Amino acid sequence: MVPIVAREVRALHGGAATELASMLSLMGRMGRSWGRMAVTQGRMGRSWGWMAATGSQVGAGATWQRRARVSTSVTPDVFYSTASVAYSDSRSISSFAFQSATFFSHPTAAAGCPRSLLATPIRVLFPLSLWPLAATNALYLKPIGAQPEPIERCKYPFPNQPPPPRIMDGREDDKKGGAAAGSSAPGSIFKNLVSREYYSHKKKVHSVAWNCTGTKLASGSIDHTARVWSIDPHGHSKVKDIELKGHTDSVDQLCWDPKHPETVATAAADKTIRLWDARSGKCQVVELSGENINITYKHDGTHIAVGNKEDELTIVDVRKLKPIHKQKFPYEINEIAWNKTGDMFFITTGLGFVEVVNYPSLDVVCKLNAHTAGCYCIAMDPLDRYFAVGSADSLVSLWDVKELLCIKTFTKLEWPVRTVSFSHSGEFLAYASEDPFIDIANIQTGRSIHQIPCKAAMNSVEWNPKYNLLAYAGDDKNKYQADDGVFRIFGFKST
Repeated sequence: MVPIVAREVRALHGGAATELASMLSLMGRMGRSWGRMAVTQGRMGRSWGWMAATGSQVGAGATWQRRARVSTSVTPDVFYSTASVAYSDSRSISSFAFQSATFFSHPTAAAGCPRSLLATPIRVLFPLSLWPLAATNALYLKPIGAQPEPIERCKYPFPNQPPPPRIMDGREDDKKGGAAAGSSAPGSIFKNLVSREYYSHKKKVHSVAWNCTGTKLASGSIDHTARVWSIDPHGHSKVKDIELKGHTDSVDQLCWDPKHPETVATAAADKTIRLWDARSGKCQVVELSGENINITYKHDGTHIAVGNKEDELTIVDVRKLKPIHKQKFPYEINEIAWNKTGDMFFITTGLGFVEVVNYPSLDVVCKLNAHTAGCYCIAMDPLDRYFAVGSADSLVSLWDVKELLCIKTFTKLEWPVRTVSFSHSGEFLAYASEDPFIDIANIQTGRSIHQIPCKAAMNSVEWNPKYNLLAYAGDDKNKYQADDGVFRIFGFKST
């Protein structure tokens, strides 16, 4: 029996060795297949670029001219392809659109497929208008003003998935290095500056805003109150504040009259907006139809736009204290803004596009497909060159306000962007989310030049209109895990 058992054991070992050899051979073939797929994807990327550069489209009697810049790279681990396309209507030199996208995926994933179709998430680093999103239709373009196809509403981060992996583009500084990592010459002015804390609210602060002279700051809280703080920009004199009491529900956003440094408007969930005299604390009330969450002034101070939770936009004439226009939207609308001249109005939406309308006619100019997820916040450059849009895809896009072209994307954050603000000189952009820092970027270079550490998700950031002082407020908790009711101002010299 022993020799027979020995032979069986040897046969068993021989079979295992044969199977192991077969497995190694199979793995080798799979490796070669992955290599071929990566090369094929590279060819696809180049083909897309060639199609974008040479294709033409004729529709509605207009010839569309295209310019393209495409780069493709393949490595054993990562495939990526970048395509930038600009096109214009030959009949109207003023109509432009811009599309740019970068896809990252594992070589085994189909290049350019939408995020929902992949086991490994794709990180889209630039605004894009690729509808429908399919590998075979990756650069499908439409004339400006064409009816957009339905876009699936996207929530971020995706269920059961962590934020997608970051792939640095070489221009970004190491996030772990904080301020020092980005302290080039433009950012060195922030290196030795500190933040100061301001307490008075009983619950968390939802919004902060400076008046037009930069000497007063208003804060709005879910404790149903707003407060106005007299603040010395140099930090020398004692801080004074006055309570604005009258709302019966959360004060979600506030803004100052651009022409009058003592008038501040508040939007609250009690279905009213109130215009306050910051000296006396008295107010005028305008009754509206929904729980108000967004408010902004027209730059000449004559009108206020208000958005509510029911996705209704209301325009209020400040001189008459009456609504003059109401519009209900069939999709989510978020922050709103006028351009500096007041002839254009911008509406961020939960579908990832920014609706641009003429004012006061409110005729739609275009819908900018800005992001792959909902657009939450918008800020206008004080020099009227750009506007910035923050999105649930964790990106901030920078747009030319006249040409309506996306010119830059800021990618430092990992979580949905909640708030964004330009500095008074238009040189810096601050933006924040649930990440543990506020990022300050240089507008011209796109570099992150400083980061302000945070202990909680941020609700509002706002630059002073005269000085490099940044007010910010978030979901801070005290040691008992109750709302802290605090906001901070960064930019003071350490003492």
